[in-house]
Amino acid sequence: MVENSFSFPTARLVCIDSSQIEGQPTGVEIKLDNENEKIVGREEGCQVFLDSKKLSRKHARIFLKNGRWGIEDLNSANGVFINGQRKELVFPEHGDEIKFGIISFEFLLDNPKQEIADVPVEEPLDSAIKTVESNINDNSDETIMFGALDAQVAMLRTSQAKREASVRSAKLKLIITVVAVTSVCAAIGLFLFERGFL
Repeated sequence: MVENSFSFPTARLVCIDSSQIEGQPTGVEIKLDNENEKIVGREEGCQVFLDSKKLSRKHARIFLKNGRWGIEDLNSANGVFINGQRKELVFPEHGDEIKFGIISFEFLLDNPKQEIADVPVEEPLDSAIKTVESNINDNSDETIMFGALDAQVAMLRTSQAKREASVRSAKLKLIITVVAVTSVCAAIGLFLFERGFL
């Protein structure tokens, strides 16, 4: 499924350590050379089949959006990581390390200097809200469904508001700390000046 109409950069995910894949094959590489979505997992029907008990049957989805490659965790047991941090949704850049569970790959653009479309990438929470809201519009005749979806939107918006409040709180604490440190430095400077050290 193509999620955009932009030209796309071709890329590869090159396996760094294949020791967790059955038979320890060499040269494992996932080519991203067309706009088709790819499912990574240990289920034989996956477009990217990796025979490993460390992967879920359908572990992750690789897709193209707004001229960038994205990787979405499909509620796997062992997660998707970018440069060591577990994420539900990632848009890797050239040279980033991607892990499906504990199987490491390096994301390599075939032409790293190719410009990527300058389109903002949606946060997973924003995307979820839009999906639920569009479902509400699509199911307007079903009032029971409307109520359930409306509750999901409210819950997602509350979660987003809490996250934004947490970020504002952290910024405020940082500003207070900077002001306090500045005040202490000024007091020390004044003390040293009064005593003739400066």
